[in-house]
Amino acid sequence: ADAATLAMPETKIGMLPGCSGTKRLSGTIGIARAKQMIFTGSQINAATAERWGLVNETVTLANLADRARALAQEIAANAPVSVQLAKAAIDGAEDVPEAIAGALATGTEDGREGIAAFREKRSPRFSGR
Repeated sequence: ADAATLAMPETKIGMLPGCSGTKRLSGTIGIARAKQMIFTGSQINAATAERWGLVNETVTLANLADRARALAQEIAANAPVSVQLAKAAIDGAEDVPEAIAGALATGTEDGREGIAAFREKRSPRFSGR
């Protein structure tokens, strides 16, 4: 929501961000900005978070649920196996290299359905297999 604030306040209580927070944050917004957030523990507003690439977009609180639902529906309309493999490849899963993930997706029922639907200029009917 556009009124949200975000912070990495752990240094204010003598701790460090957990769950690889230091590495993931610096990989997302850059080392200098990650250091600023982590070293100071200060909050940033939603507009800054969006400008830095920490969030994809901001919407008013009144529209938040509708936008989240629309985004979820857009993702859910795609082939489930392809979305799962893409997520694993993006997140850097060592056991799912991108080329192998692509080959796996193409060989699924959904992969074949997606190609057929594209060729036939129709919407695909994914089964999740």
